[in-house]
Amino acid sequence: EEERLPEMMSDETTKKTRGYTASESAAVLAAATAAARGLGLRDASELLEPEGSRCRGAKVWSLLAEQFPGRSKVSLYSHVKRKVHPEAFRGKWTDADTETLRFLYESLGPDWLTIGAEMRRTAENCRDRFRLIFGEPRQVDAIRLQHRGPWAKDEVLRLATARVSGVPVLDADEDDVNFVRLAKQVRTRSTQQCKRKWNSLRRRRHGEIDLLQFPAHQLELCEKLRRFHSDADVSWADFGGTKARSRFRTLRNRYATAPFTEALHHIIDDLRAKVHDDILRQWQDEEASSSSP
Repeated sequence: EEERLPEMMSDETTKKTRGYTASESAAVLAAATAAARGLGLRDASELLEPEGSRCRGAKVWSLLAEQFPGRSKVSLYSHVKRKVHPEAFRGKWTDADTETLRFLYESLGPDWLTIGAEMRRTAENCRDRFRLIFGEPRQVDAIRLQHRGPWAKDEVLRLATARVSGVPVLDADEDDVNFVRLAKQVRTRSTQQCKRKWNSLRRRRHGEIDLLQFPAHQLELCEKLRRFHSDADVSWADFGGTKARSRFRTLRNRYATAPFTEALHHIIDDLRAKVHDDILRQWQDEEASSSSP
């Protein structure tokens, strides 16, 4: 669900709909600063921190609302947050900013807090910009949320083969990985989905990732086996050990009654067809992505 302001304000509506005048804004900020310092805080920005909202925010904003009877707690909280919150970036929205906002919404849905952190703007600023340009989020037919459920093999491969400054993404430190950019490379998964999958893969050693689950790597293995005349001739330790042997046996089951060389010939033909289909599908996805608005 969409981000809500602190629960202590959730049922209250704004009493005034017009904007704040310069003098009213200055008075509100001065009152908020005085209230914060009365609590031993540095300034009004510390009233917006989660700890402040949970411990003493309700009382502070209620007192401020009494000082400004024409404004509700929600209105005052939102106004102060826009003015003094460290992440309240007040520059104009560029076309590139708006496109990034659209991508983040496609990836994360209406998680305005996370989107705001990525954009270095307030959550409300991002939400309002989205509504202005694209309409109400639930009514935007053009916005398609990313895939859910188990990862497909091609999705895992796109993540596992991504690179960060020339380094394989699974070898990079977490602080060096920009998961927004990684999600753009994967294309079908959100930022958070990519981060969870990256952590899952990282929990295993890089060499333990089963690349033989992909047809292209299966084909490479089988091409190398063409110099042998039977299973008994193969030294599986040279090809990845038990994982390679197990994967080949699974492929060979379809031609279990055929001699080794004949079965291998059919397996290679099958895998070449799969790899060809995967390449065509990837090209089609890239064309669809480049032609989409």
